[in-house]
Amino acid sequence: MDLALARYTDADARRAVRLEKYRDEIFMFLRHPELPATNNHGEREVCFAVLIGKIM
Repeated sequence: MDLALARYTDADARRAVRLEKYRDEIFMFLRHPELPATNNHGEREVCFAVLIGKIM
């Protein structure tokens, strides 16, 4: 836990700590097969809104 609470300046070290911190959430689809492994559906849902925002 001390490693997770330490302050890191190196981007790779910060990324590794973040992956460790959210490991259960990141790999939840492995424990629950009904969950999709990607967020493609969510990305597709907001795609049109982002496109409209860029046009406006």
